[in-house]
Amino acid sequence: MKATTLIALPLIGLALGAAVGVCRAEASAPTAEQAPASDLSLDLALLNAVERGDVQAVRRLLAAGADANASDENGYTPLHMAAFWGHTDVVRLLLAEGADLQAALCDGWSDLHFAASAGLTDIVRQLLADGADVNAKDEDGSTPLHVAAEKGHTDAVRLLLAAGADVNVKSKYSETPLLWAVEGGHTEAVRLLLAAGADVNAKDSDGYTPLHWAVLEGHTDAVRLLLAAGADVNAKGRSSYTPLHWAVSEGHTDAVRLLLEAEADVDVRSKYSETPLHDAASAGRTDIVRLLKEYGAKE
Repeated sequence: MKATTLIALPLIGLALGAAVGVCRAEASAPTAEQAPASDLSLDLALLNAVERGDVQAVRRLLAAGADANASDENGYTPLHMAAFWGHTDVVRLLLAEGADLQAALCDGWSDLHFAASAGLTDIVRQLLADGADVNAKDEDGSTPLHVAAEKGHTDAVRLLLAAGADVNVKSKYSETPLLWAVEGGHTEAVRLLLAAGADVNAKDSDGYTPLHWAVLEGHTDAVRLLLAAGADVNAKGRSSYTPLHWAVSEGHTDAVRLLLEAEADVDVRSKYSETPLHDAASAGRTDIVRLLKEYGAKE
């Protein structure tokens, strides 16, 4: 099948570029109305129709010979655009006409990444039914499950897990979908991933666990879930910082209390011999100083 490359439409390029980043420098491009007649091809008309979600126009253009796998200068195909804009009927039509499910942008994002990131469950379901790779990775090693978890799209998370998504897959930086869900404070997504067997103590490339990130962001509901699932309350990351160090440094008193109740080592020392009490005192966090002393912190 031919592989047509077209000048990017400004609106499409900007919107999709904002979602995933444009891989090549975006050229100044005319709109369809401004383009010379030679550029007003069936394929460019198809991209316009897909963006609008005009099913009848898409059907007519495909019947007239437009390429279902045409791409603009940034690599966006009609299927990418339909998935991004949430045009489920257009997605179905393009797939029926042979659109390439495995086509990826130069940063590795697939149609399933787009749909999962936007929480478009109907499109996620359709793409999976047509054989999309549920564990496709972008250039950073992130999968559709990563991006669905990051945004807290629980229905998409459920669909991906049911389709066999690897719950413990790691990105280039050794980050799991659980870590992304925790960092975003998406409690229900955290619960779903844990129930599916996510490793509660998986460490990123700096040695930090989901519990570190939960306390850093002050997401106390996520802290509770992780502790209940067996998170190591004294896990040490780079420079031997524990979740308690991070909770104290950020001034998240409720998280500090939860960690202490879970028997965090109140006198643990970092690589630089800093204890949580040292950190609290140097930051002037008097409420946390009192709390640490209540749990036996030594001067």
